[in-house]
Amino acid sequence: MLIPFRPISAADAEVLRSYTMQSNCMNCDMNVANLCSWQFLYHTEYAEVDGFLLLRFLLDGQVTYMKPMGKGDLRSILQLLIADARSLGDTLRMACVCPCARDVMEEAMPGAFTFTTNRDSADYLYLREKLVILAGKKLQPKRNHINKFKRLYPDYEYRPLTAELVPECLRLAEEWCLTNDCREQRAAMAEQRMMAYALNHIEELQILGGTLFVEGRMVAFTFGARINKDAFDVCVEKADTNYEGTYAMINNEFAARIPEDITYINREEDLGLEGLRKAKLSYQPDLILDKMTATLTAQPSESEEERQVRFETRHLWESSFADPRAFIDLYFREKYRTERNEVIQRDGRVVAALQKLPYPMTYGGNLLPASYISGACTDEAYRRRGLMGELLNQAHRSMQTEGALFSFLIPATPELFAYYAKFGYTPCFRFGWKTVKANGMVPSDGSLMVDVVDQPSDCLAYLRAKMQERPLCVQHPISDLRAVADDMRLAGDTMWVTRRGDNIVALAICRNETDGTLLRECIYDDKEAHDALINAIASHYGRTELDVLDTTGHEGDFFGMARIIHAEDMLGLYAQLHPELSLALSVTDELLTENNGHYRLEGGKCHRLTEPCPSAEPHTIAQLTHRLLTEENPLMSLMMND
Repeated sequence: MLIPFRPISAADAEVLRSYTMQSNCMNCDMNVANLCSWQFLYHTEYAEVDGFLLLRFLLDGQVTYMKPMGKGDLRSILQLLIADARSLGDTLRMACVCPCARDVMEEAMPGAFTFTTNRDSADYLYLREKLVILAGKKLQPKRNHINKFKRLYPDYEYRPLTAELVPECLRLAEEWCLTNDCREQRAAMAEQRMMAYALNHIEELQILGGTLFVEGRMVAFTFGARINKDAFDVCVEKADTNYEGTYAMINNEFAARIPEDITYINREEDLGLEGLRKAKLSYQPDLILDKMTATLTAQPSESEEERQVRFETRHLWESSFADPRAFIDLYFREKYRTERNEVIQRDGRVVAALQKLPYPMTYGGNLLPASYISGACTDEAYRRRGLMGELLNQAHRSMQTEGALFSFLIPATPELFAYYAKFGYTPCFRFGWKTVKANGMVPSDGSLMVDVVDQPSDCLAYLRAKMQERPLCVQHPISDLRAVADDMRLAGDTMWVTRRGDNIVALAICRNETDGTLLRECIYDDKEAHDALINAIASHYGRTELDVLDTTGHEGDFFGMARIIHAEDMLGLYAQLHPELSLALSVTDELLTENNGHYRLEGGKCHRLTEPCPSAEPHTIAQLTHRLLTEENPLMSLMMND
């Protein structure tokens, strides 16, 4: 089953709240305002399946899920998520799992998950009444700060946060950002964007907030939203520290105005920052809520029969391709899996094989499951008997069952384009280069540092995150990028990065050859970081220009092909991508006949018709693939094919 995930927005808040308000989890990550406002960073998606709310997002470049919320058969829902993660090339991982959720998951699938805790991500919860009264000796310093604020600014004014005050809040946030030099901190800049979104959707997100004014000037603001019926999450708190006691004052004033039916106020995690941890502990939390990561436990090792098939598949690969031993070792260690392998056996042994490698692909804001055909080969003694065609059809049926929306491959020779066309494949991915000249300039203030990375694995999260910003691009799971990094070392490639402070702001994968230097990937945050990277690499190799992979999808020759596996699902996504379209079409697929039919695209949706439409445009499956994929200029890079 394909889970119908779609991107979250403030327009979905009411649907999300119908689940979160019934949950007993009090972690800040389940606050709908947070889910919607941070969508730009985590690419959060949601789906409703059999009475459960499912959430999928990207964390450190890896596909991650929340524990499902709802009532029903949790075990079957978890199995759906396992299959969804597998279809995207990842192992199921769930973040922000609170202790009560862990117990329910263990009951549904005993021993299936490994749970790990990170103290830096634990939430701090306080009794609402406690933050209002601030009673006791341990909270005396807080009362002192408040009293001093009142003495210094006796005419201060507390005002509830309204839409009219949003411009003032954003002004104060910008001043705070300048004071704290957050232009150099990616996390702080992301928070600025989150605040802007939340404050511009106060009503939909049911945000409550408060502000402090001194002599008509806003000096502090805060806001948050309910997590569930018992807990309220304070998302943001900003203050001008030139006014003494502002943080303590806005905290206390706002707590006093949070609805009285709220028991706990969640003031979120400390992120491992020493100063932030000290500040949160100083309010004497009533509960430090651990949040765990649940990872699917490794599956049982392969059987003797499966080991034999792997051995024979590898032997067939070695006799069919001229790959070095080190690469084959890497491939069968990192990429080969029993469930990915499709074979035909004759005379008691494997005589034809291919692997279906799961890869996600960005498409119009969605993350689609796709399957890459790798290592297709036939024993020389069994060629010209139609075995590869039989194997491809077998693989397509498996992909259909596994939920892959389309298949793609890289023909080993130009002649094979015509062969794969017989099975519905069409040229889809281009590979081109552009020449970038070095200008020799480097920032005079020393703010950027460029160097070669000895351990590329440290930079993979940045690489994946930047690739995920591309609107139509084959993506690499983190596990795959680790294999790519190993393959890169075998090929003699190097990885270069530009850093601004502790942050990576540009990255390139470089191959130096006799007649030029190639950048197989070049990603960056801004032009200054890009130019510094280009100049450093060019200088190192004594070049005045570099050849860089073209990422527009418009240039170069076709090197990859694709064919749609699930026509109706792909047409639905295409309709979302082009809501202006109004057309009817008929599809003919000689191999996957389930795709045959008549469809209408209108208003951003696809409808399967029961009767033919006279005006329908006829499409073979290859023509449909060309329209839905090739004409959108998709990208594919860093495949282990060169």
